Amino acid sequence: MFYLSTGWTMVFKVVSGVVSDIYRLWSSANSFNEYKTEALNVNASLKGHYKNRLVNNWNAVNPKEVRVSLYKDGSEILSMVFDASNSDSENWFSKDRITYVPWTDLRTEKTNVFDVNVCCGRAFSIFRNYGRCRKDAGWLVITGMDCDWENRFPKTTVMYSKLRTHVDLNDFGKKNRHNIVIFSVSFVCFCFFVFSFLLRRKV
Repeated sequence: MFYLSTGWTMVFKVVSGVVSDIYRLWSSANSFNEYKTEALNVNASLKGHYKNRLVNNWNAVNPKEVRVSLYKDGSEILSMVFDASNSDSENWFSKDRITYVPWTDLRTEKTNVFDVNVCCGRAFSIFRNYGRCRKDAGWLVITGMDCDWENRFPKTTVMYSKLRTHVDLNDFGKKNRHNIVIFSVSFVCFCFFVFSFLLRRKV
């Protein structure tokens, strides 16, 4: 499915479990699967990620907002929205730019890591406690292959807290996985979804 509504455009999609260096893909000068319409589905029918050239033209796009949506089996599980005004392609993903988040404690709890590029092959991750694996806790992570809590699943698995708060990442009962993350940006009138990023442009 490709959505055109309320000014959102899918610019990036991560399919959970499809092994890749997600930060390298995000930061590279290339688009990826941009001309495969199946990549715009909000499911994992295409076993590959998606990147629109708009990511590499962030300043020209001048997005107003970014929406990060998590999907499982074609249904949206949760989403986050960030103020992207005067941002670049990395610093929009920060705690002080959050305008909507589903976890009640994220705004008030400390965050040791809130970054696009994280150690050990991880990306787009939000940790409360970070380091030494056994004490890791947080809200969201696209996994690498360093700790036992992530090695239980394939690399590049999208994991998130299914509670209203952060979770101990070693407690498998309190976290979940989803099929897709979509990043969408909002500007004039487009929309893309899945670990998708959506952008909204200023008007």
